[in-house]
Amino acid sequence: MRIQIGVGDLAMFVHRRGDIDDRSEEQATAREGIATQRAYQQRQKLEMPSYDAEVRVARDFAYETIDLRVSGRIDGVAILDELHEKRLVIEEIKTTRKNPNSIPLCDRSVHEAQVRLYAGMFEHEETVDCVETRLTYVHPDTNATTTVETEESIEELDSYFEATARNYCEWLHDVCTRIEGRNASAAKQMFPFETYNESQLPLARAGYVSLRDETNLLFEAPTGTGKTIAATFPAVKAIGEGDLDRVVYATARTTGQRAAASAFSLLQKANADLIHVTVSAKERVCLTPGAACRPDECEYAKGHYDRVRDATKMLLRKGSVDRAAIDAIAKTKKVCPFELSLDVAEWSDAVICDYNYVFDPLVQLSRLQSRLFKRVGLLVDEAHRLTERVRDMLSCAFDLEVFDEAVAQVDDPSLARLLQPIQNSFTQNFEALLASPGEIAVDEFDSDLKTAVDRLFDADAVRLLTAAAHDAVNACLFELMRLRTIHAIRDDNPAKFVWLLNRSESSRTLTLRCLLPDAWIRETTASYHGSIRFSGTMSPGELFNEEHGLTGPIKQVELTPDKRRLSVFVVPNISTYWSDRAQTAPALAQLITQIQHAAKGSWLIAFPSFAYLELVAAQLAESNDVLVQKTQMNLEEREEFLSRLALDERTLAFVVMGGVFTESIDIEQSALEGVVVVSPGLPPQSLERERLKALSPFGYEIAYRRPAMTRVVQAAGRVVRSETDRGVVVLIDPRYTRSEFTRYFPSHWAPQIVKSADLVPELQAFQKSVRH
Repeated sequence: MRIQIGVGDLAMFVHRRGDIDDRSEEQATAREGIATQRAYQQRQKLEMPSYDAEVRVARDFAYETIDLRVSGRIDGVAILDELHEKRLVIEEIKTTRKNPNSIPLCDRSVHEAQVRLYAGMFEHEETVDCVETRLTYVHPDTNATTTVETEESIEELDSYFEATARNYCEWLHDVCTRIEGRNASAAKQMFPFETYNESQLPLARAGYVSLRDETNLLFEAPTGTGKTIAATFPAVKAIGEGDLDRVVYATARTTGQRAAASAFSLLQKANADLIHVTVSAKERVCLTPGAACRPDECEYAKGHYDRVRDATKMLLRKGSVDRAAIDAIAKTKKVCPFELSLDVAEWSDAVICDYNYVFDPLVQLSRLQSRLFKRVGLLVDEAHRLTERVRDMLSCAFDLEVFDEAVAQVDDPSLARLLQPIQNSFTQNFEALLASPGEIAVDEFDSDLKTAVDRLFDADAVRLLTAAAHDAVNACLFELMRLRTIHAIRDDNPAKFVWLLNRSESSRTLTLRCLLPDAWIRETTASYHGSIRFSGTMSPGELFNEEHGLTGPIKQVELTPDKRRLSVFVVPNISTYWSDRAQTAPALAQLITQIQHAAKGSWLIAFPSFAYLELVAAQLAESNDVLVQKTQMNLEEREEFLSRLALDERTLAFVVMGGVFTESIDIEQSALEGVVVVSPGLPPQSLERERLKALSPFGYEIAYRRPAMTRVVQAAGRVVRSETDRGVVVLIDPRYTRSEFTRYFPSHWAPQIVKSADLVPELQAFQKSVRH
C-alpha cells in the first residue's frame, strides 16, 4: 500500500510530547509567517551565499506491505566550507511572538523532530563532515531571532528518520491488517435479524446504491420501523465491497447517537474488526468542568501527549467506543477524553457525532477524511432538523449592551484598541438605522465592519481567545469569530443572509441571519462519498431537497395503513385560527375532556404556543389530571413531568409543539394512549420569514407551512414508536383536510374525518379492536 505523508504530520504523530495547552498555538498569522520567513531567508542568503530556501525533499521507506513516502520543503539549506570541515546546515524557521524559551514542549518537540527529519531526508551531493540542524524562531514585529543549533552525524540522522518512519509504519500496518479483516467480514455480512421488515429492505437497498454510486438519498420511514439498522447495515456492506472506507453518522440528538451506537455494536457481533466511536461535545465529556485546557488547571491536560497513543490503542482494541469507555480510559491513562475521542475517530470505521462536527464551519472535524479513510459515506439521521440546525450554525447575534460591558472588561490594551472600531461600528450604524423601538431587516449593515473584524483576528489570531480573563469577553470574541467565518460564506450567496436589527426600550440586538443554508449543506455534503438523509418526517421530499440544496433519489416506505395499530382522526369543525381561539376554547376543552374519559391511558395534548396552551388549560383549571409544560423547566422538572405521565392513568399532558416533549424525549409508550395536535400553528409573519419566502418558488412552504407541519408530524410521532405499539392521533382544525396541508402527512397515515360529536365512538371502537 502506497501512503504519502508530510514531514510535519509525521513529526506530530510520532514525536509530539508534553501537555495540552490552549496557549500553545503560534501567535502569528499564516500571512505574517510567510512574510517574516521570506525576509529572514533573504538575510540568510546575504550572509551565506550557498544558502537555498524552500528546498523540496522526499524519501521513501518500505515496511511489510507499506510503501511510505515522506515529503516536504526545507526552509533553508547551506553548505559551509570551513577551515577543517565541510558542514551541512539544515534550518527550520518558525514565526512566533512568544519567548522561544517558553514555547511548550507539545510544540517544541514537533519543531525539533521536523528539522531532524529534514536533515535525515536531504540528499547531499557533496561529502560533508557533519550536519548542523538549526531551529530558528523569528519575531514577526522585531525580526529578533533565537536559534537552537545541534550537531549530529549523517548516520545518526539517517537512523532517526528510519526509526520515525518505522514507528509510523508499524501503526499503519496494524491498522491495515485490521481493515483487511473488517472488509472480508463486511463483504459477507448478513442482516443482523432473520428478516427485514417492510420498511427496512427498501431503505437498505436504496442506501447501498446511494453510497456506492455517490448520490444523495432522501428517505422517509416511520418511527419504530428500524431505520437506524437499515441505514447502518448498507454502509458497512459498502465498506466491505470496497466502495467506502468509513461512515459518519450525524444526528441531532443524544438518543440518536445511542441508537446508532447500538446498531453498529449489533453489526460488530459478526465483524470483530469493525470499530465505531461516539464523539460527544467537549463540555459534556470534560472531567474538570470550568478549568482551562492547561497543565496548571487540568490534570488530564498535563502530559496528555506522552500517554495518548497508548490510550488510543487501548480504545481501538475495544471496538465499541462510547462515552463510558472513553471516560474510563481517559481516567486510567490521565488524558483528555475529548482529544482522545478525536484521536480514536481518526482510525475508526464509523464515527457517530452531532451535526455540528459535520456542518458547523467553526468545529468541523478535519480528521473525518484521512489517508486510510478517504471515501467517507454520510448518514444524516433526523434530517428534518437539518435546515434549522445549519441555519443556526451560519448565524450570529450580538446584544449590544452585553457587548459594551464585555469590551469594558478587557484588560489587554491592544485587544481593547482592536475591539473599539467594532464597538463603534455596532453602535453608530445601529443608531443610524434604528433610532427608536422596532425591528428592521437590511442587506448591509456596515461595509467597514468586516475589515475591523479581520484586523482583530489577523493581529493576534487565536491568542485573543485565551488572552481574555472574562467569560463575557471570550463569548463575544467567539461570536466575532463566527461572524468572520459567516462573512466568508456569505460572500458567495449574499441574498441568503440578512441583517436583523431589533430594538426595545432596554435592549438592542444585532443579528446576521442565514435564511437558507442550501449552498453550504450542498458544499459540505459534496466532500462525502454519497449520503443518506432519513427521518420519519420527510414529506414532501422535493421540498427537503430544495432546502438542503441537493438532488438525488427520494424514497418513501410504502406501508399499508393499519388502523388497528394507528388511527388518525381529523376533527375539522373546531377552528383553531388565531382569531377564533378565544371563542372555540370552551368547545376544545370539552372535546379534550371527552377524549380523556373515552379511553384508558394518558394523552399528550400539543399546542402551537404557550399562550394557546394556557388559554385552554384555564378551562380545565379544576381538573387534577392536567399536567402543563412550563416555559423554563430544568432536568428534574422534566423527569417528574414524564414520570407522572407514565404512572398516572388518564393524565392530560399539555405541551408545546417543537419543544422538548414533542421532539427530544421518548415517552413511555405503555402509558400513552394517543396525541391530540391542536392547530397546524403556522408561524407568525416576520421580517426574516418574509425574506425567506422571497428566495425560492417554494418560499412560502419553506418559511411557514413546512416548519409548522414538521412540528405537527413530530408531535404525532410520540405515539406508536415500535412495531408493537398501538395508539391514536387526533388533529383538530379544518386546515387538516386541505391538500396543501395533507401533503405533509406520512404515507402510512390513513386519516379519517370525523366531527367532534362523533369522535368518542370512534375512539371506543379503536380500543375495542386493540383488545381483540
